Amino acid sequence: MSVWDKLFGGTSPVELMIQHGLIVERASDLLPILWRKYIAGEDFSDIAKEIYDLESQADAIKLEIRKILHRGFLYRFEKHDIIEYIRVQDRIVDLIEDTAKIMGLNYVELPEEASKKMENLIDCIENMMDVLKKALKELRNVLESDFARREVGKERQLVEEMAQLESKIDDAVYDFGKWLYAQKNTMNPVDIMFLRNLVLTISHIADATENVADKINSMLG
Repeated sequence: MSVWDKLFGGTSPVELMIQHGLIVERASDLLPILWRKYIAGEDFSDIAKEIYDLESQADAIKLEIRKILHRGFLYRFEKHDIIEYIRVQDRIVDLIEDTAKIMGLNYVELPEEASKKMENLIDCIENMMDVLKKALKELRNVLESDFARREVGKERQLVEEMAQLESKIDDAVYDFGKWLYAQKNTMNPVDIMFLRNLVLTISHIADATENVADKINSMLG
């Protein structure tokens, strides 16, 4: 039995936090699939439903964490640190759900140039999420090693890698935005605003991921 189970008599808040992260991982894996179906004009309702279900599961874990935290104190982390961490991590799956909902509102057939720009943005988001997955797995190693310097060092490297990817995402958003506003005299204004909203929502996924990275870094001390 781990120190966390001894303290809480069952699944610990930190273990639930990691389980919540696994749900976020799964939702992020669906994002590129969602985009490919959207751009091809295919029905993506099955993917959207899975994302909605994952968001509900994430909310359930978030509530369970809050219940457990009311029973006592944490060994390594302050209560508010865990609550804030799960809040920012939950924001990722919320934004992926928002992306699916926005895509369901309208369909815009993009020319190849714009489609590639958007695909580049999705790829950058996916790369950042892949690093987050590694960081979540390494977080468990940090805890199991009782914050061994070597494991903490690995975790900080992953956090730094996520920060570096953020600038690539900013560039991808700017690139698409520049193309989009160049269409102001030819594209339906409703479609322009729709695409703007879609791209900004997707870019916020990266912002939320960086916030998780920042929170991990602060929790490491």
